[in-house]
Amino acid sequence: MELKLNYLQIPVMGRYYFIKSLNVEIGPQLGILLGSSGEIKNSPVSNDDFENIDLLIAFGVGYKLSNLGFL
Repeated sequence: MELKLNYLQIPVMGRYYFIKSLNVEIGPQLGILLGSSGEIKNSPVSNDDFENIDLLIAFGVGYKLSNLGFL
């Protein structure tokens, strides 16, 4: 069984600095299904088998070192 789902992910993140270099990020992420291919239990799949739009909450932590940032 092989299944491929192609989504376009659009995150909108807000960043809050606890101290000068340490921050947290949180925000919504919209996923739009662009295409699907493969089979499940020997029957082909189509875009109609999956949700076309997903809405997620994304979050992260970052630390900034001089001009370099790591997330």
